[in-house]
Amino acid sequence: TVVSCTSVSPAEHDVVLSDTVLFPEGGGQPDDRGTIAGRAVQSVRRPGHAGDVVHRVTGTPLAAGESVDIQVDWPRRWDHMQQHSAQHLISAVASRDHAMPTVAWSLGKDCSYIDFGLGVFAALAELEQTVNDAIMNNHTVVPHLVDETSPLFQKAHGRGLPDALSSPFRVVEIAGVDANLCCGTHVSGLAHLQAVKLLFSETVKGTTRIHFVAGQRVLRVLGDLFDRERTVIRTLTVPAEDIPAEVARVKKAERGAAKTCKDMLKEIAELTAQQAKASGSKTVCLHRPDGDLDFASAVATTLGDGILALITCGDDQGIFLVSGPEEAVARVGPQVATILNGKGGGRKGRYQGKATNMAARVEAQSVVQAAL
Repeated sequence: TVVSCTSVSPAEHDVVLSDTVLFPEGGGQPDDRGTIAGRAVQSVRRPGHAGDVVHRVTGTPLAAGESVDIQVDWPRRWDHMQQHSAQHLISAVASRDHAMPTVAWSLGKDCSYIDFGLGVFAALAELEQTVNDAIMNNHTVVPHLVDETSPLFQKAHGRGLPDALSSPFRVVEIAGVDANLCCGTHVSGLAHLQAVKLLFSETVKGTTRIHFVAGQRVLRVLGDLFDRERTVIRTLTVPAEDIPAEVARVKKAERGAAKTCKDMLKEIAELTAQQAKASGSKTVCLHRPDGDLDFASAVATTLGDGILALITCGDDQGIFLVSGPEEAVARVGPQVATILNGKGGGRKGRYQGKATNMAARVEAQSVVQAAL
């Protein structure tokens, strides 16, 4: 039943219901999605820890007292249940077997991570195997509502309770493995997790961060990786086991080719500058679409500081460099930057920058040619 409906815009409304099956964001778990009376739910939140659950919906407003049907986006909910229960299991095994306390966790769109209060961890494979053994044993996962006197509450893990929260408290128990204070949604047995894959670990601000996927995400990640591998195999025309060596060979060849191109471009720049210098002109304007700042610098160096030069590189956008007599460069450089709709700076006979209007380079060349 609709308790209230407050419009926040003509097409968006905050709805409070007498009860709801949609989970509000909390405990590291994102909120649910779905529909209320056919209207799409954009967010579900509970301001404070004991307030009403507020559903942000789109469409026409709802009337107070109206009875409504709620539809849960089940694939999203199920995915969150698998990831959240997997986090409880990983954290429990890490704490029990490796003395690694959980300090934070995040349920991401594609993969999730847990931060442990330990700087270095080298037993990732062992942790993963123990977690998946527990899944094979299909321990039950049961939520309990208890008060402070309950033995289950006393042994439950948690990172503290909000001051405003009072009993009953919700404890999620993995039979024989873990008991944890938690408000989130969970599977009813570990077999529903299917499998957990610990992807990799890294050190973040003195903690060990372990990235993981569980359930359907494992299948999705495996499928995506296999598709990418097949694409690489077709591109490189090598078997899967030779991919790392072939990628290394291609990268080495690429670096060699890039160095050769850079050296050749420098030779072209020096030759171009020598030809321009031989003309006897006091100003030189050069443009090379495939050039770069190294090319421009090589030209400027070969020309020296006795010739006022404008070197531009790129098509619609690119770089420019003004070189030559220090006084003339200081005067002309900012003018060129303005004409080319760019920004630049420099000193001692060099003024360079990026340009976003290379089509105006003829006008900029005219300014340089008229400067001496």
